[in-house]
Amino acid sequence: MTMLCCGLTAAAQNEKGTFSIKPLVGVNMTTLPGGLSDDYYHNKFGLTAGVEAEYGVNSWLGLSLGAIYSEQGAKIDGELVAYAYDDQYAYWESTKSDGKVKCNYVNLPLMASFYVPAIKGLALKAGVQMGILVSSRTQADVDAVVDVYEKRDGMSFRLDGYPMPVQATVDSKCDCMSLDFGIPIGFSYESRHIVLDARYYFGLTKIDDSPINREDVRNRCLSITLGYRLHL
Repeated sequence: MTMLCCGLTAAAQNEKGTFSIKPLVGVNMTTLPGGLSDDYYHNKFGLTAGVEAEYGVNSWLGLSLGAIYSEQGAKIDGELVAYAYDDQYAYWESTKSDGKVKCNYVNLPLMASFYVPAIKGLALKAGVQMGILVSSRTQADVDAVVDVYEKRDGMSFRLDGYPMPVQATVDSKCDCMSLDFGIPIGFSYESRHIVLDARYYFGLTKIDDSPINREDVRNRCLSITLGYRLHL
């Protein structure tokens, strides 16, 4: 029994030249900062699951590569106001939306894990990540008001029939970039082959690929997962 316990303890350590794989599952909290309005996008929860493979460079450093499915995006709950004008007319539109932007990725994180000698099982993590877009969709209830003014003799006159209220339900594909790049950082703690991992992802890519009114939004994602390490 003593030899078995010692063997399990040794296997749980990061050793030079060893390989391991780690299936994992967990939850995301994501959002899309940088939108046309600061309070338009809010945190959304989603699922994440996948697998990571790690190579032990030495007792304190491991390198891993993962393939992880990740539900991302943001909750929509806010108002956008748009103005436009030409030589004859001025246009004003106020749009309130309530819904979600759903962007699902297969993320490929390349991570370095720095194991802390003083705290057994604790590792600090940092790396780079590429995300491959699987699907993207916007689902929202929209309540808009459109106003049009005609400019005559230096004055503005509202056209008959305005302001015009518009209500609609939007369910359409998003114009999102097919690839996303960024930096994940975080930490993990391992005990008896069970690994608790928490990492935060800073997206560097502007994900909006729409031809007009392109937003400067980038992925932000906090992931918390549980995994089980299998030594090869």
